Amino acid sequence: MMNGQTPSASTRGQAESIGVVLLLGVVVVSASTFGFFYLADGSSNGVSGGLNGASGESVNIAGEVSHDQLELAHTGGRSLSMDRLDIVVRNASGTTEYDFEPALIIAGDGDEMFEAGERWRLDWNQPVGEKLRVTVVDADRNRILFSETLVVPTTPTPEPDNPARGETPTATPEDDGDPPSAVAHGGTVVGRAGETVTLDGSDTTDPDGDSLTYEWRIVDGDGLPPDAVRLIDDSTGTPNATFEVRENVTDRSYSVTVELAVSDGNDSARDRATVDVEKYNRPPEADAGEDDSVDGDGSDDDGDDGDNDDSDDGGDGDGSDDESNDRGNGNGNDRGNENARTTWSIGSSVARPAELGAGSTAGSSAAPAGASGTGSRSFVVGGAAKRPTLVGGIAEVRLDGSGSYDPDGDDLTYRWEIVDTDGIGDILELSDRNAVRPVIGLTDVVLDRDRTVTVRLTVTDDDGATDTDTVNLTVRARNRAPVVSAIYGIRYEDKHYLYAETTDPDDDDLTYEWTYVGFEGASGDTWSLTDDRGRVARIEQRTDEFAAGRVIVDLTVTDARGESTTVRVRKFILNFDDDWGLPWDSWLF
Repeated sequence: MMNGQTPSASTRGQAESIGVVLLLGVVVVSASTFGFFYLADGSSNGVSGGLNGASGESVNIAGEVSHDQLELAHTGGRSLSMDRLDIVVRNASGTTEYDFEPALIIAGDGDEMFEAGERWRLDWNQPVGEKLRVTVVDADRNRILFSETLVVPTTPTPEPDNPARGETPTATPEDDGDPPSAVAHGGTVVGRAGETVTLDGSDTTDPDGDSLTYEWRIVDGDGLPPDAVRLIDDSTGTPNATFEVRENVTDRSYSVTVELAVSDGNDSARDRATVDVEKYNRPPEADAGEDDSVDGDGSDDDGDDGDNDDSDDGGDGDGSDDESNDRGNGNGNDRGNENARTTWSIGSSVARPAELGAGSTAGSSAAPAGASGTGSRSFVVGGAAKRPTLVGGIAEVRLDGSGSYDPDGDDLTYRWEIVDTDGIGDILELSDRNAVRPVIGLTDVVLDRDRTVTVRLTVTDDDGATDTDTVNLTVRARNRAPVVSAIYGIRYEDKHYLYAETTDPDDDDLTYEWTYVGFEGASGDTWSLTDDRGRVARIEQRTDEFAAGRVIVDLTVTDARGESTTVRVRKFILNFDDDWGLPWDSWLF
């Protein structure tokens, strides 16, 4: 006997079930006639607390039965693992065993532990007045946690938190009407957070025309996390409810089972339907990298930080300028020894500058020495500007799509294509178009103007979703430096002039800057540079004193894009007799 007391007459009839429970340290307060039972599971004097519990722990479970439901409520104490609980119900027809399915939890937190405040509800159809024996079993330990005989009531049972008060309920007349017919319709919804689909129970009917109440619930989530979906707008007064996706479903599609229970107050009916939650495939994000540039003359601009390693830019692999890679095309662009001085040959047919108003023999009655007859005079132009090198004949830039990603973690495939060549498609090459980091290269130089080439990247995920991004590549035109072919010294109307013969390989406009450097000689410096007009400058003596030596003058010629060439002129002057003139072959560069 519990607590040393003899059970009263009203409880002796339950001696069998109470005796079993006492072996587990259980106190039972029962109102089984009305379908309600209360279980207080505990321990004392070192007796184990039962299922999954430590010694001295307790758990309180309240239960309720009706003709259409069995409900267990956890009202306090330790938590129980649902996968260890079985419910066994025996009536006159036989024994039925029910798994303690987590999907049947009402107001649960989804952790598969039966905890205080949670309810477990099983829908069934039991006749009014049916005698049932309900047993809660720890299946792993083969231990009975509770066993009680109950009668399905004809009136509403007391609330779980207010068990039988000893009052005799007033029975209501047995319903002779027909039960309703439940019809549930599900649907399909994309598994994107916030998406909804309507659950439709409007085809439900009642043959007696009784008013119906409706209750929708999710009975099988197909493995979806409990918080991923929910039911809203599920008023018992309307046949429809709303199925809402609360979290993105990105791993696979799911078939969620929902159930509609309808009641006319006496009888009930149920129907189930499926909601297909389709995998939400978020598209990938393409990133073609930052805009870049490459010199149209082939100079290295592929981001290798000047590491002298041309293995990544189409060079010959030795990090040096290999003269065997020089391209001779007959147009004056051949790259020779960059450190050499270029020799320009001026023949006898050279025209005199029109700016000076002189003929071909200006300043002398005879053809100047070195410029007559069949001979020619070579002038060496020092300090020629270095011409950029085409590394291996190709200038390259490595594109970079490694910033692309898929928010669902899918593998991506890559496709690059040139969508705008800006007129230089015949000298563009795009290698390995399906790589993450392909190479785009120039097979020839660009001379006339800068170009903008647009390349598009398309990324595709496992489900076929795509995204695109473009990157612009600026190809800077090769700008060749101006060429100073020769500088002539001319005496005209007793004045000394310097005249520069120049060209620009790219046909750019040129500007000229003359600079007087100084005088080399035994006498003092009495010379200056005046009245420079473009390619012509005047040199004059400030005094009449004797001067013998070399006048030094620099000329810088600059094109419209800032490329320049500077040459130095040394003019030997002996002025004790102005009639001597200015022989051409006294000019050196």
